[in-house]
Amino acid sequence: MRVSHLDACPSKFSVWKLAWSHAFSSRPLSSPTDLINCLEQQQWPHPSSYLELVPPSLLFSSFILGIWRAHWDLIYHQVPFATSLVVTRISKIIDALHAETTPHLE
Repeated sequence: MRVSHLDACPSKFSVWKLAWSHAFSSRPLSSPTDLINCLEQQQWPHPSSYLELVPPSLLFSSFILGIWRAHWDLIYHQVPFATSLVVTRISKIIDALHAETTPHLE
């Protein structure tokens, strides 16, 4: 992934920013460069308090999964790329990760 691609596609960067704020409330994502630096250096901000048990790399992966699903929905099913729908999909993926990593007391 290159910064220039994110700069060239503001709708996808909007998804990154919104999903990022959901998962990493401690540090806002202000530019594509911030995103690339986190990825290259593998230095993630602290996850939101309710996501502390979910590894940041899985949160990041959920962003990629949501964006790619939306991309292929556009290609194969002519479903328009809508930021709000993609962020909702990513939130559902993150919620599932949270449910899987949260210890259940029985």
